[in-house]
Amino acid sequence: MATAKSTPDPFDDVRDAFADLGTSEKAAFVLEATFETLGQALSETGRRAASVLDDLDIDSWFRTWEPQDVGAPPPPPPAPPPASKPAPKATRKKPPTTPKKTAGKPKPPTRRPPADDEG
Repeated sequence: MATAKSTPDPFDDVRDAFADLGTSEKAAFVLEATFETLGQALSETGRRAASVLDDLDIDSWFRTWEPQDVGAPPPPPPAPPPASKPAPKATRKKPPTTPKKTAGKPKPPTRRPPADDEG
């Protein structure tokens, strides 16, 4: 019975080398790898966006179209019939008010504060 050869993981060597690094070297490696990956992703995104823009006809967005001759314009709507006299408005009478307790009494004089020169 033949046993299948296992393919070595290509990252094993990288992991072993990374484990041998000091803390500052590990941090520098991670940052460098991160920025390299971001740069590649931005570059790929830029290529894809450029490809889409190349296929897009921007001029068609701003092209003005000549109106087609579709015949005479439709006739205007008929004028509304003349209005008859408006109905008289209904007026409401106010209910009678009851006299208040102060009705008919003179108002008391208002007091004003003394002026600065009064004494």
